[in-house]
Amino acid sequence: MSNMEHIRLYTITSCIECEKTKRLLKQSGISFDEVNVLEQPERQEDLYQLAGEFLVPLLVYNNKVCSEFTLIQNHSNVEMNFL
Repeated sequence: MSNMEHIRLYTITSCIECEKTKRLLKQSGISFDEVNVLEQPERQEDLYQLAGEFLVPLLVYNNKVCSEFTLIQNHSNVEMNFL
């Protein structure tokens, strides 16, 4: 990924899927900014505007919402599907 690309991950505390997503991104060497909307409630509106609902984990890549992503083979490639 180039320096221009940016990943933001919306999460909540004690979310198993959120933790799994963070772990997979870290294991793959993919940097991201985490936004925990329970710790930062002022960011919940961002989440609603992006997804239309309270949906976590929510991955935003270059300001595009990812409905799902798959880490392929040795976690060196990332495939993302956008909403």
